[in-house]
Amino acid sequence: MKFLCVSFAAFAAGAKHHEKLRLQPPVLEEVKSINDSFIVTCSAPNSDMVVRWRNPKNESVKERRGRIHTEAMQNSLALVFEHISFADRGEWSCLGEDEDNDEELMSSFKLIVYEEMRFVDTPIVQQAREHRDITIRCEVKGYPEPVISWDYNGQSIQFPHEKYIKFGDGLFIKKVERNDSGEYTCRGFQVSTSIVNSKEQRIRLNVQYKPILLSQENVQYIYMNGTANLTCEAEAEPLANFSWFRHGKKINPRQQTIHRGRGISQLEITLTDISVLGQYRCKAINPLGFVEHEILLKEGIKPEAPRKVALRGVGYNIMDVDINAMKVDKVTMEMDVTGYRIEIMEVKMFEEHDQDWTLSRQIDFPNVGLSSYLITDLQPQTRYILRAASRNLAGLSDFTDPREFSTESHDLGGASSSLHLTCPVVLLNIIILCHLQ
Repeated sequence: MKFLCVSFAAFAAGAKHHEKLRLQPPVLEEVKSINDSFIVTCSAPNSDMVVRWRNPKNESVKERRGRIHTEAMQNSLALVFEHISFADRGEWSCLGEDEDNDEELMSSFKLIVYEEMRFVDTPIVQQAREHRDITIRCEVKGYPEPVISWDYNGQSIQFPHEKYIKFGDGLFIKKVERNDSGEYTCRGFQVSTSIVNSKEQRIRLNVQYKPILLSQENVQYIYMNGTANLTCEAEAEPLANFSWFRHGKKINPRQQTIHRGRGISQLEITLTDISVLGQYRCKAINPLGFVEHEILLKEGIKPEAPRKVALRGVGYNIMDVDINAMKVDKVTMEMDVTGYRIEIMEVKMFEEHDQDWTLSRQIDFPNVGLSSYLITDLQPQTRYILRAASRNLAGLSDFTDPREFSTESHDLGGASSSLHLTCPVVLLNIIILCHLQ
């Protein structure tokens, strides 16, 4: 926090310097903050003149020790403030007697005391409940009294406003909604004839609301000896806790594999007996409420693996892979192949990690009737190993036997094996699908 002091003689009403009484520093106005220390001296033109100090209440300063006192110095009298308080503001005067002209001499200065701004009762993270009125607490103390402004996510809030009301101790928001969450900036300004000062506090507002179900699948399929993950996803603040139920009884996570993530829970089921089929229920709950989701687990058919994996073309960073995709009929059956998964990795990495396919790059393609699929973002002149599987509503097929292919050198001058695009490119996920020549 920085401040600017502005001092002009015209602002120091009543303060003046007599030419026979010299103040050091020679100011008409001095700006200090609470607890600052300060010394000003007053000297007369000759040692015969006795000088004294007077406070803003027109009382002589006689103390020789204490928070405010005077100290005699060679040819001068010092006024010492060991630590300034707010009550010290006002005009301080040095007085002396001119016996030759029988007049009282005076030099004075105006002491302006400001209190540096500080935020009180202003937590940097605050909570609100959806559909309720809320005041984001921000109280700024200081002198001169700060003027407050507000920003929301970097944008200034203009007042008056139909949703916001500015109070001395915070920002009132009518009927908070979820999209009112975000960063609010409470900014204080101190402006006077003597100082310009600003300070800000950023506040994160979290709007709390009961869980909202995001899952849409009410039916999932599984084939014998296959595995399915029943998925329950819900948005909530605070985050929801998930529970799974079967035949009205809560499933013990110690007896069943449950995968957890932020706002999501997956119940892993392996079909070894038809008794695991049927209705499952998920419950997402937080202190503000709960939501439930039912999933019917049905037996499906394991899809057949792709009949082949062949290379139709290759470039320095791209491969055109033919997996003999099944044709898409206008009339579809429930267990038809809906897509394919290709797993690919560098041969060197495959060998170094004991043929661990979990480290491979997985690419999912929808079954849109194309004869081949394009794999991009490869390294030039590199050996790759890949395999493929079919996918339907019940899950993945077995993978094909792995095949090895190599990309070309980056220098493609006249290489007949380089790929040439001859049709519009369609983006599906991160893969470009098109017919190639």
